[in-house]
Amino acid sequence: MTQGFAPEQIVDAYAAYAKSFWMRNGDDTTLAKNLARWLEGGEGGLSAYSDEPIPPDLLDANGEPLDMAGLAQADPDFAKMWRKVETRRSVIRSQLAMGGTLPPEEKVLAACEEDGPYKRYLAACEDRHDRYLKIFDLFRGPSAQAELEELRQAAAGGGFDPYGRRITA
Repeated sequence: MTQGFAPEQIVDAYAAYAKSFWMRNGDDTTLAKNLARWLEGGEGGLSAYSDEPIPPDLLDANGEPLDMAGLAQADPDFAKMWRKVETRRSVIRSQLAMGGTLPPEEKVLAACEEDGPYKRYLAACEDRHDRYLKIFDLFRGPSAQAELEELRQAAAGGGFDPYGRRITA
């Protein structure tokens, strides 16, 4: 169930669940889900309190992570963001070509580095791509899987919510 979610997404989602539960139930924790049950649960669990996962199995033909253009082809949500980058680059290229000749790509890239909207769009794509790479690294090796299971067991055994209160369910 947790596959495809960044650790930050899981922590933030569990904190949102705990706050929501506390607002509805106060200090009565008899029906609260501990972290292990919450991760495995469907309704009211991780998927209900988090953003959509970034699938960690989006790889190139060699089993390596995709670059931003490749990720745009594989992930529809990322594609929307990437289209803004490409569209803005095309607008800048068109503005530079007003004289009738196509500018060299180096000149287009230099103009993009100076363009505010382009830089914002690219920064958003880079942030999302970095999260994708973190997920790729997280789920890549068996040691990462063992660490996740160890954390899961520790959380289930401890039974504390993000506010330090003991969860009994």
